[in-house]
Amino acid sequence: LKAAPQSHLGGAAKGAGKGAAKGGGAKGAGRQGRGGGGSTQGHLRVDPKVGAGLSLMWVPGEGYQVDEIDAFPGQPSLAVGTIIRSIDGVRLDEPSTEEEVERRFASAFRDGAVLLLAASVGGGTTAASA
Repeated sequence: LKAAPQSHLGGAAKGAGKGAAKGGGAKGAGRQGRGGGGSTQGHLRVDPKVGAGLSLMWVPGEGYQVDEIDAFPGQPSLAVGTIIRSIDGVRLDEPSTEEEVERRFASAFRDGAVLLLAASVGGGTTAASA
């Protein structure tokens, strides 16, 4: 396989795996640093019934890249291509395995979680589920 299964975060966070992040968005008016490479903060929006509404792709050494954002619940702080480097202070750029990134993301997955965001990095991505 060229790419592993994509992470689609929907429903409640039940650990890593397909469906954990689907249906969300960022809460608040976080801005994303496009082009400059700087980091910004945002907030994750998670609906109890549909989750976060996100499809994420693991980028080793960077974190999770946003591939898709569902209209509901919406993620005002995120855009397709954004890299999520941490969630509520839990770093996603350090793990060397997809499973560890999934575990870390799931451990902090909640409505209002603070996200550290960066612009997209061009380069190889490996899909992961969180």
